[in-house]
Amino acid sequence: MEIAPEAIVTRVVKLPVREVVEGVQVGGFAVYAKMYVPAHKYSSGLYLVKIEEPIALKYLQRERGSLMEHGEFQFDAVDYVAVGTRLKISILSATQNSL
Repeated sequence: MEIAPEAIVTRVVKLPVREVVEGVQVGGFAVYAKMYVPAHKYSSGLYLVKIEEPIALKYLQRERGSLMEHGEFQFDAVDYVAVGTRLKISILSATQNSL
């Protein structure tokens, strides 16, 4: 039986707040994660990662997902995501057409 892929948040950086239109400001966090289970299966090559859980992150990610290289990827979040948070993810091999 294959283990469902999981990643773990390793670092969170607050993004600068910027004004997108007069009076409307946006900010957020850059969240860095790496493969947790299976740790070494995706350590080489390029993959597209989509977050499945927590649900709150699933609906805020880019449609194509995040690019994972050497088992690590980054995504933006509106709310703070704690270091150590486990993410259930789906993984696809990244082809030239998907990048």
